[in-house]
Amino acid sequence: MGAIDATQEPELAKRYEVKGYPTLKYFSYGGYKYDASHLRQEEQIVEFMKNPQEPPPPPPPETPWAEEESAVLHLDRETFQTTLRKKRHALVMFYAPWCGHCKNAKPEFVRAAERLSDELFLAFGAVDCTAEQALCADYGVKGYPTIKYFSFYNKLIKDYTGARQEEDFVSFMRIQMDIQKSWTESDNSLRKSNEEAGFGANVQLAYDNDFEHIVDLDNPTFVMFYASWCDHCSKVKPALSQLAARIKSSGSLVRVVAIDIADNPKVADVADIQNLPTFKLYMSGRIVTDYKGDGSYGDMLNFIKKNRLKDEL
Repeated sequence: MGAIDATQEPELAKRYEVKGYPTLKYFSYGGYKYDASHLRQEEQIVEFMKNPQEPPPPPPPETPWAEEESAVLHLDRETFQTTLRKKRHALVMFYAPWCGHCKNAKPEFVRAAERLSDELFLAFGAVDCTAEQALCADYGVKGYPTIKYFSFYNKLIKDYTGARQEEDFVSFMRIQMDIQKSWTESDNSLRKSNEEAGFGANVQLAYDNDFEHIVDLDNPTFVMFYASWCDHCSKVKPALSQLAARIKSSGSLVRVVAIDIADNPKVADVADIQNLPTFKLYMSGRIVTDYKGDGSYGDMLNFIKKNRLKDEL
């Protein structure tokens, strides 16, 4: 094994294309064989010299996301405004190609875009902040990924703060679609029965015009925000119904309430609902805490006990 000071032997370093330090190269009987710069630790070097083997070639460079075929629109300074002006709902990821969190979110974002690709006025977009630094700065992007929701470019802009899974992106966009649709078309006089909504008789259904009154009372109120199209919500409904029955039989003053955000956009907007189902515990009109458990009867019951007088249950 030998060492060469490239600052003292620049011609030799140039001959063997040394461009960084340290650079390790393997020679056999005076002839250059291949680079060995992957060796860094003593144990690695010892094992290598016992049985020299050419290292495998480096992996090919990643294909830029913008060159991959998908339903995501890749935007730059020239296309950003013109594209988003045509979209009632757009979710845009500002990213950097080297960002690990961005790489993890990317396939989920792409799958969500594919699922909603038939919606003419909806889009999923992406901006490479290493190439569009000024554009990203315009929207206050300081970390990656930063995800923002746009409606008709600048009619409404808000941060997306939900989880970065396919279902979360889809749920968020459907909520925005339902809010917009309900603001113009909903009629709260068309109320559903508990059976039609999929809940037991002890769950109180709330609406835009009475939700504030319900949660404003002194008694604690456990609220499930759901939508009829949400599969996971449907799976939780029986557990919530069981919880409501248990609470009523115990004589507790805790109320169990459910509200369909697709039909009640005002509440969805005020409560800033981004994922479904969402559970919140209210007291005297204020949110005490969010429930983030598994949605089972036992887990929700323990949550209620923990956040309210245990003697009541």
